[in-house]
Amino acid sequence: MHRADISDTLGDVDESEVNRIKREIGQLVKARKDMRMVAEQAALFEGNESVPVASIESTGMVVAYCRGYSPDGKRRDPITASLLPRGGGLAIHDELFALRDRVLAHSDETPNRISADPFGEHRYTEGYRHWNPTVFPKIVELAKAQEQRFTDEQNQRQDKLRAAGVPPVTER
Repeated sequence: MHRADISDTLGDVDESEVNRIKREIGQLVKARKDMRMVAEQAALFEGNESVPVASIESTGMVVAYCRGYSPDGKRRDPITASLLPRGGGLAIHDELFALRDRVLAHSDETPNRISADPFGEHRYTEGYRHWNPTVFPKIVELAKAQEQRFTDEQNQRQDKLRAAGVPPVTER
């Protein structure tokens, strides 16, 4: 469809607004998927008393959670940055970001990630604190709530495009 054809079908919505809405929909689609993966991984951890903070699985869970709120590489904050969790979920959200920033994405030495000589024989290894297992059901709940919130936001934007007569585009 050419530019003139697009602007004829938009009604009161200009092309830059359509592009912004489509970009936000793309961000929400990816963030929803991330939240689903986070909920699935946290559910797998439930009941496990010895999940290391910096295991590959928990690192992936934390990174997937945080990337949905991170700028897209073009110095634009995603729409999800304005959709922070409500209530008690915000404290867990903040903890996940702190964990990513201080332990998982960087090599800072913190109480969560240390160099240790566990046997006092100058055989150093990396040591980790374990997750508090009571947090996993809370992460599941948080991720599911955010996935639903992102779904609702996506649906509102899709409805706006439909109402404006914007033709659907299928990606290959």
